[in-house]
Amino acid sequence: MSFTSLLNEVREILEQELSRLEVMMDRYAKPKKKANGKVVPAKIPEDILIKLIVADPTTRSEGEGEGILIKKVGKYVQWIIKKWLGLQQEAEKEYPYDPKPTSPFQGKFNQLQDLFLEDLYKTTEDLIKFDRFKSQIDATKRDINKITSTDELYDLTKDFSLEKATTSKAEQKAQRKREEVDYVYDGDRWEVVVPKTKAVSCDMAGAPLTRWCTASDNWNYYERYSGQGPLYMIRDKNDIVSSGGKGEGEPRPKYQFHFPSNQYMDQDDRSVNLEQMLQDGGELSELKQFFKHEFAKALNKDFGDQVQINYPNDQVSRFIGLYGFDEFFDKLPQSLKRFDFEKGSRGYGRGDDQDLPATPLHPKVLNFPNLEVLHIEGLLSEIPEDINRLQNLMFISIPNNPELETLPESLADLPALQVLNIRNNPKLKIGPRVQAMIDSGEVTVVQ
Repeated sequence: MSFTSLLNEVREILEQELSRLEVMMDRYAKPKKKANGKVVPAKIPEDILIKLIVADPTTRSEGEGEGILIKKVGKYVQWIIKKWLGLQQEAEKEYPYDPKPTSPFQGKFNQLQDLFLEDLYKTTEDLIKFDRFKSQIDATKRDINKITSTDELYDLTKDFSLEKATTSKAEQKAQRKREEVDYVYDGDRWEVVVPKTKAVSCDMAGAPLTRWCTASDNWNYYERYSGQGPLYMIRDKNDIVSSGGKGEGEPRPKYQFHFPSNQYMDQDDRSVNLEQMLQDGGELSELKQFFKHEFAKALNKDFGDQVQINYPNDQVSRFIGLYGFDEFFDKLPQSLKRFDFEKGSRGYGRGDDQDLPATPLHPKVLNFPNLEVLHIEGLLSEIPEDINRLQNLMFISIPNNPELETLPESLADLPALQVLNIRNNPKLKIGPRVQAMIDSGEVTVVQ
């Protein structure tokens, strides 16, 4: 027996052993106690593990919910579990590991897990296709373990169909006439519609037109999302569905936006950079003003005397990126004491870079006389000379502003100033009055 054959045989034996339900439960769903007495939490909660096992179409089970009985664990379960356990590494690509419940990492990790569970029915459908049409898939990808993600599985199987349309075109058109939909925008290229029922959502954007969970015949989350706020379906008027089946004769749906859950998806249910698409020159630029009211909702909260913006990771910063600072500053209270603006390189849950050009300090910042802390990172190109109007400023933090070249000498006229953080500003030059404050120890500088 060759060494390769031996390895394959050993692997098959191990997979058969791991496929036993009790072994799998012990391996993944039970806490482990180490020799030193420390208890290591279970890798996967038992209820989640059951969902992952049942998501494999080759798993044999009876019943549902808490009464489900698994008779045989399917052959793709280990692959599904591996993808689930890999979500932590996906979250770490955007944020450093931090187990605190309120940390950005944990927020991203929770979001990835929620979406994974929400899309399990899609994984099941794709695995059915993979199992049925494996012989037609590229030979290098017929081993499920060679497929690196659920997205890749979808790409490999999306062109296969498990069933044909069973209703005629006339019947589909008649059904659409009976259902309700709001046509909320009609432009040069795009129209925006809001389906008001699950049935019409499926009819206008179901498979194979899109991969949205709100338009699936089998597993549908329409009520869950529409109950939180409108589901905007953006359809291309220049691309009419003509191949029969769902949506025949209608503009082809290309995007679905749901602002309450911060999800902006293309027809393959993959996140898009909404700001990039809406800005001037972007594919959806004609819809920029139409969607302004959705972004503006983020300005209707009580900001209090401390404001923190993490661009482009929150709704407020998205409004700023598209529509500027003017309306935002008009919403802030005159009692504002602390203003923090940090510019990151990636958007929450999106994966696309979002650029925001360097700009002078907005003059409306000077309208807050009680401001004590000013922190602006990754945005500034200039600070005005009349910043000395902010007589209560104690802490100025302006790191990582590569286009910032000078500091106004009027900083020396700020009586309360204690700390000046100017780290990582390679072009910055300090004038004699500000340097004298630093040299005398009157102001502590961080650089």
